[in-house]
Amino acid sequence: ELNLLNNIIKNSNLKFSIHGSMSVNLLDEDYLNDHIEVLRKEIEVCSALNINILVTHFGHTPIEVSKNAQKYEDLIKIQKEEYFKMAEIAKKNGVTLCIENIFPYTNLHFTALPSEVSKNINEINHPNARTTIDFNHAYINCNLRKKELISEVNYNKSSEACPTCSTECKKIDERINGRDLSKIKPKEVPHILK
Repeated sequence: ELNLLNNIIKNSNLKFSIHGSMSVNLLDEDYLNDHIEVLRKEIEVCSALNINILVTHFGHTPIEVSKNAQKYEDLIKIQKEEYFKMAEIAKKNGVTLCIENIFPYTNLHFTALPSEVSKNINEINHPNARTTIDFNHAYINCNLRKKELISEVNYNKSSEACPTCSTECKKIDERINGRDLSKIKPKEVPHILK
């Protein structure tokens, strides 16, 4: 199947990224090794297809775990250590991990808000571990946690973008022209994102 996919994409002028499995969860201590193995395989697939962006996801926990501050911090520390190791593997394969915010799958789950995701990925401090925001996931999580979406997506406090995303962000920034995001009218969005 990789050969078939490679034949399709190698003749395209488009740049591709791979959106990894939403089930990869580096906060799941019971199955952590399995999650790491899936992520490693996704990196290998990117490399085999000469794709340099792999979108993966920040972890989630049962809500009871998130209420135990020490336990949650311990899991976050493990996740950061594992993402650093995975970023090293990604670097050797010419891949950048773009770690995306996720939403709690049920009201019995907890996951970090976008600002927390960005903070944690910045703390990994690796050029092949970057933050990606999914606005739909952010909207769901912010509503559940009664937070304002706009306060969670301050792109000026995000981790450094990968080169492809950086180019697109610069184009969007030029179109925004220094305005506060809350001042942008909905009818302007298609022009800004074109």
